[in-house]
Amino acid sequence: MLPAKLNETMSREMDVELSLVTSHARRLREAGFMSVGGRGNSAAQMTPRDGATLLIAVAGSESPSVGPAAVKAYARAVTAGGAPVGVLGSLGLSERGLDACTAMQILLQAASDGNLDKALRAAGVEPGDAASNAFEAAFMVTAPVRLQIRFAGFKGESAKEQVTYATDIHLPPPRTRTMRLVAGKAIVSCGRALSA
Repeated sequence: MLPAKLNETMSREMDVELSLVTSHARRLREAGFMSVGGRGNSAAQMTPRDGATLLIAVAGSESPSVGPAAVKAYARAVTAGGAPVGVLGSLGLSERGLDACTAMQILLQAASDGNLDKALRAAGVEPGDAASNAFEAAFMVTAPVRLQIRFAGFKGESAKEQVTYATDIHLPPPRTRTMRLVAGKAIVSCGRALSA
């Protein structure tokens, strides 16, 4: 996938202006966090790592100028482990010491290669829009910086699985929001677009 396509997909799925996503991507490339290439046919091919980095910057920071700092903070946000062994465990998202950036990369890769669909089927949820809406990622930008990946509603149950990645790093205080929810549908769409 080319950078422009990733930007367009992220903008559409996260309901964020394309200019804002493009500005985030530019800042991240300048800071060395995303793949760099030429233009046109020689443009860099975007990877799940690039997708995770851009998603974290857009959802986890208030502005493109804070995006690289947010990526650094979320890279240091780790889980203590011990999360449920269900869908999250089967994808490897609950391993002790796993950081939020790697977790988001794993989730995008799983959506891209079909492993997310397999994990959902094993939990009794048929892949599709309903399955995509069965999970979300919550980015909390006030100290401590945290990411929660949540799954709920399998087999008619109301029980939830959740893994929290946290650090004590402080980002500049947000002016307008302290948390942003990213629907599973957006994560799945971005992951699948990366493999197209």
